[in-house]
Amino acid sequence: MNVRPVEPIVSVGWLAERLDDSRVKVLDATWYLPNKEGSGKADFKRCRIPGARYFDIDSIADKASPLPHMLPPEESFAAAMDELKIERSDTVIIYETNGIAFAAARAWWMLRSYGHPHVAVLNGGMPAWEGGRYPLDVSQAEDEQLEAAGNACIQAQNQAPGSNLPKPQYPAQLNRGMVVSKQDILDAMSDPKLRIMDARGVARFSGSEPEIRAGVRSGHIPGSTCVPYASLLADGKALKGDDELRSIFGENISGKAAEKWVATCGSGVTACVIALACAKLGRDVSVYDGSWTEWGGDAKCPVASSG
Repeated sequence: MNVRPVEPIVSVGWLAERLDDSRVKVLDATWYLPNKEGSGKADFKRCRIPGARYFDIDSIADKASPLPHMLPPEESFAAAMDELKIERSDTVIIYETNGIAFAAARAWWMLRSYGHPHVAVLNGGMPAWEGGRYPLDVSQAEDEQLEAAGNACIQAQNQAPGSNLPKPQYPAQLNRGMVVSKQDILDAMSDPKLRIMDARGVARFSGSEPEIRAGVRSGHIPGSTCVPYASLLADGKALKGDDELRSIFGENISGKAAEKWVATCGSGVTACVIALACAKLGRDVSVYDGSWTEWGGDAKCPVASSG
């Protein structure tokens, strides 16, 4: 049976047919916004897709950065992948308790950014899996198991020069076209071929609603457009169909009228839902990793508002 997904999303039926294949690895990337109640680790402990391992975007991150869950150094990401028992030849399927709304897309984008060739998101996530009455693992999951990959990533960043930690086996190599920095955007703001899409809701984009993080201004990057991640989802849990997505992004989704498309959000998580939706339509979109937490927190960066 072919285990290579042809799209960046797969159905629960697709995964169920291949769940016992050793070439398929499953990751649970459940995560909650800071202003929401919930815990990804608690959800994983309660139940999970059989064989799944936990991918913590807050721990598999650059711990030297003051910003939340930024991409970690290559060797640190590789150390996490080793701990998750993932090889470059594996097909990786990522899901979350929240359907497809948050960190499953972020984890997908992270793996793609470090060169993993076969990775997809489970469309509809755990709600769709449970709705299909597929098997669940409700056995006890220890904290050590949940934290192993994140700890490996952090340990790799904290190791002293000349330490005896083994070199990671996973060949992580950052594709710099997948990510943009604050300076990249500042340098290109006058470029008419730059299209910046903001995944936050209309109220936060307009500046009429305060940001959830202290010290971050309200508003948006000048010239950006509001494409709320929720508008890309059906029932808040699965990506909409291709025709609906095309109507949201416009006719240029398959063309080159806008040569550089960038997705941003609050902290680089829901921007990846835009990247996932565009990838489904055949277009690569870069993600501004620091997103509004970085931009809105820097008084030197220009801010627009409409609220």
